[in-house]
Amino acid sequence: MNFEPSPELPPPDLATDNETSHLAKPVKARRSVFKTIMLVFLGLIVIGGIAAGGWYWYYFHASAFSPVELSSKEQLILNDKIELAGGDAVFVGAEALEPNDKPIVIRDSKELQAQREEDRRTIIFTEKEINAVLHHNTDLADKLYIDLKRDVIVAKVVYPVKEDVAIVGGKTLRANITMRIFLDENRQLQLTLDDLTVGGIPLPNAWLFDLKDKNLIELDGEPEGTGLLKRIADGIADFKIENGQIKIRLNE
Repeated sequence: MNFEPSPELPPPDLATDNETSHLAKPVKARRSVFKTIMLVFLGLIVIGGIAAGGWYWYYFHASAFSPVELSSKEQLILNDKIELAGGDAVFVGAEALEPNDKPIVIRDSKELQAQREEDRRTIIFTEKEINAVLHHNTDLADKLYIDLKRDVIVAKVVYPVKEDVAIVGGKTLRANITMRIFLDENRQLQLTLDDLTVGGIPLPNAWLFDLKDKNLIELDGEPEGTGLLKRIADGIADFKIENGQIKIRLNE
């Protein structure tokens, strides 16, 4: 009985296997890169959506400010500062202080009577005092807050918009008005509009009648420049804003 030898199988084509293996790797790599890009893209969309939602809620659903209140002692101190500046007392119901409690700014204290005339013309108002005056017996308590920075006053405003206004009707907008107040090299008081933002967006200068960076004191009462702001500025010998305080020295 004769057996024929089984036919030999051709040896595997190693070159073809290697080519297939090398081709599969770039395809898998491209898929991995594509997945990574898509995940990053989706992550950016989610983060952008959260940021946009936070921006919208913060600037178009602004929370009201809490009224600033002073203690009886602080009210009396502020009354005295205002009277020294030539104004009328604001907190008429403030209780009188005991003699030992009166600080140096009280007019009839021994310390203040011993000071020089120039020192008696120097008045310091704090950020808290300014806001307390603005909030006292007015409807501004929950709508306006003054923030003092170096040579800068920022008026923070929350403004409820009427329902019939398009797009933002019924919303409460947040706006910031930034004013710079300082003495120039000639010791002249400068009051300039630095910026006005509504909903976090700075308004263009053209919308503000090109008032940015112009001295509003000189514009007040043009051409003579003898308006109220000019008169106030003429009565100030020195002016400085820093550390949450306004320091004013009055002219003689």
